[in-house]
Amino acid sequence: MAPVTQVFLFISYAVIAAAIGLLPPRMVGADPLIWAGAGTVFFMVTVLVTFWWLSRRHQMVANYKLEKMHNAAAVMRHDLERIRRDMEVMHEGQSSSDVLSELKVLQTLLNRVVDSNVPISSADKTPGTGLDARVGAEMRQSDDMSSHVGKPMDLDVSGLKVQDDGASFENIQAGQLLEIIRSSLSENRVDLYLQPIVGLPTRRKTHYECFSRVRDGDGNIIVPSQYLSLAESGGLVGTLDNLLLFRLIQLVRRLGPRRPDIRFFCNLSAYSLHDNEFFPQFIEFMSSNREFAQRMVFEIAQDDMEQLDDDVKALLHELGRQGFAFSLDRVTNTNIDIEAMENDYFKWIKVEHSHLRETFDVDGIEDYYRTLKRHGINLIASHVEGELDVVRMTDAKLEYSQGFLFGAPRSVHELTGEL
Repeated sequence: MAPVTQVFLFISYAVIAAAIGLLPPRMVGADPLIWAGAGTVFFMVTVLVTFWWLSRRHQMVANYKLEKMHNAAAVMRHDLERIRRDMEVMHEGQSSSDVLSELKVLQTLLNRVVDSNVPISSADKTPGTGLDARVGAEMRQSDDMSSHVGKPMDLDVSGLKVQDDGASFENIQAGQLLEIIRSSLSENRVDLYLQPIVGLPTRRKTHYECFSRVRDGDGNIIVPSQYLSLAESGGLVGTLDNLLLFRLIQLVRRLGPRRPDIRFFCNLSAYSLHDNEFFPQFIEFMSSNREFAQRMVFEIAQDDMEQLDDDVKALLHELGRQGFAFSLDRVTNTNIDIEAMENDYFKWIKVEHSHLRETFDVDGIEDYYRTLKRHGINLIASHVEGELDVVRMTDAKLEYSQGFLFGAPRSVHELTGEL
C-alpha cells in the first residue's frame, strides 16, 4: 500500500473516532467521557488492525516473490546442468589436437567438393540423353526390384545407401546433375537416415544402420542409380560417404550418454578405404576419439574386404585395436574363415535372409549362428520383408534382423523421440 493511501486511511480513522466521541453526547446527551473513550479505542484498534494487515500483506508479497525466485533458480539450475552435460559430452576426450584433427579431415572433404571436376562428353551434352547406359540399366534394375517387393527398395550401391524414392532426374544433362550434387554438398543437403536393426523375437529396436539422402534445391531426393556413375567419375562418391560418416559423428555427440546400448552401423565403401588422402586421417581421428567405439560399427562389403591390400588391412586392424568393431556386409559366401574374422575385430555379419534360407535349413541356420556366436560374432538376417521370414529366423533362434518389415530408413530428425 502506498504511503499516501496509508496517511489518508489513518486520517479517516481519526475523523470517525472524533465523530464517535463528539456526536452522541451532543445529540442524545450521553456521557462525553464514555464516548470519547470509545472513539479512542476505535482509533487504536483500527490502527493496530491496519498495521497488522499491512505487515501480513507485506509478508505474503515477499513470500510470493521468494517463491518465484526459487522457481526461476530451479529452472536455471536445470538448464545449466543440461548445458554442462552437453558440454561434457561435446568436449569429453576432445583436446585441441583432436579438434584440429577433425578440422583437417573436414577440410579434406571440402577441398574435394570444390576441386573435383569431370569431363562432359559430347554425348552428355545432348539434350535429353541423361546419364550413360550403365546408369540407365541400374535405374531399370531398381525399378524391377521395387516392383518385386511392392514398396521402395533400399539400394546398396558401392557403400552409398539411399532408398529409391527420389524425384525423376533422368532427363537432366550430366553437367547439370553434377552441379546439383556439388551444390548439395556445399549447401549441406546430405542428410542422415536411420533404419532399425531389431532383436528377435521381441522386434525391439536395438541398433540402427545409417543411410544418406542427397537433396536438390527443391528438396527432391536424388537416388544413387541416377548419379552414381557421374559421381564416380567426378570423385564425389567418397566425399558423400565420408560426409555421411560425419553426420553420424554429430548424432553420436548429441546423443551423449543416452541409450548406451545402441550401435550405429556405418558403411566404409571401397572409395573411402582406398582413399590414400582421407583414410589415414580418418584412422587418426577415430583413434583419438575412442569414445565413439562404443557407438559405431563400421560395415565393409564382403567383396570389398576380399580386395583390400595389406596397407589398408593394417589400418583397419589398428582401428580395431583401438576398440572399434566391424561388420561384414552383403555376405554371399557364408564359407568364411571365422577365426580370421574374429582376429580382425569383426563382431557382426549380415546375410540376406533369402540367402540363408537357400544355403541352410532351419537347423543349419541355427548351427551357423551358434558357430559365429562362439567366436563373438553376431549374425543379422537382412532384407526381411515378410512375416513368414520372421518365423523362419525365429525358429532358427536368430537374435537380430533388419528389413522394411521392421521399418524403412527415416530421417534422424523424425527419430528424435526414439533416440
